[in-house]
Amino acid sequence: MKNPSTHLSFMVSNIEETKSFYSKLLRTEPSKVKRNYVKFEIEEPAMVLSFIQSQRDDTIDWASSGAHFGIRVSSTKEV
Repeated sequence: MKNPSTHLSFMVSNIEETKSFYSKLLRTEPSKVKRNYVKFEIEEPAMVLSFIQSQRDDTIDWASSGAHFGIRVSSTKEV
């Protein structure tokens, strides 16, 4: 990885609808698809967007949901 990139992860209620929406919006297919998980890696601006389908039908507990924000770098020396 040449430059740092932003990493955003969100909880969603429907992973298939999310995959379809962001594929159209970003004009690219996801870089990774798993059960209840989709990841898009965008080159410009350097960004990773990941989506995790909530396993619960009620309100999402954001404190324990796995949703997060971060900056990806090539090595810990850059931090």
